[in-house]
This record gives sequence, C-alpha cells and structure tokens, in this order.
Amino acid sequence: LLSGLPGTRWLAVAPGANYAGKKWPRKAFADLLHRAARDVDAVVLLGSAQDVVDTEYLASAGPPARDLAGRTSLLEAAALLARCHAFVGNDSGLGHMAAAVGVPTLTVFGPGDPPRYRPWNKAARIVCAADGRLEGLGAEQVWPDLQTLLEASGSTR
Repeated sequence: LLSGLPGTRWLAVAPGANYAGKKWPRKAFADLLHRAARDVDAVVLLGSAQDVVDTEYLASAGPPARDLAGRTSLLEAAALLARCHAFVGNDSGLGHMAAAVGVPTLTVFGPGDPPRYRPWNKAARIVCAADGRLEGLGAEQVWPDLQTLLEASGSTR
C-alpha cells in the first residue's frame, strides 16, 4: 500500500471523527500539511469510507500523499501507522491506534474530555480548541506541537 511513496519520513493524517463537532476543518488540516511539507517526505491519509471527501481534498494539499481512507482493515491501518514517523488527527480511534503502536501522536480536540479520552503514550500530545469549537482553531496554533513531534521523531530535515 505504501510502495512508491517517496522517502521514509511519513506523516499519518486522519481527518475523520464520529460526528461533525469533533472534526477539525479540512482547510485547517490542509494549512497544517502545507506547513509540514518541508519536514516530511509524504503523507499517509487514513480513515473510513465516510472520510474520503476530506482525504481526497487533503491529498493535494501539501507533500505527496497516499489516500487510503476506506481501503484498509483495522489491522492494516495499525501496520501502516507503525511505519509512520508521526500522526495527527481528530479525537478518534485512529489516534489511539497510533499511540498504541508507539507513533508520536498529536490529537486535536474540540468538544470532549481530553484528560479522560486522549491517546496515551510517551510521545502523545494534544491541542484543544479554547472554546471547544474546532472552527476557531487554526493551523498556526497546532503547528508548533506537530513540529515538536516531528523533531523528536527525527523526521525533520
């Protein structure tokens, strides 16, 4: 599934969530990928079939991308995540999977209870929308945490 993807410094991105209020706007994800373009070789887009509209949009937003939304089993997604240098996504199951396989993980929270539901590993970080509304959280607020994860994982240039 990853053959032909350039380099080895890959960022996994999961723009989906189980309801709209937990989804960071795809424009914000695109802005974040644009910022990450010089620090990663490629992006691996993951999610369910319901996320394809967002992943197709993001596939052209920054670094070369492989859109695998709706095309993997949970075991395949876990294996793909394990090959990536970092993960960024919404409060969703894929963030927990990334943390479980040891990938440095950044989860964007709007509504919810981050202290209770955040992914846990040594390299798991969260960014919370101040008012719980993700529409007001910009890439400029998330980028410093993602950049820190990328630097710690040795994936920056």
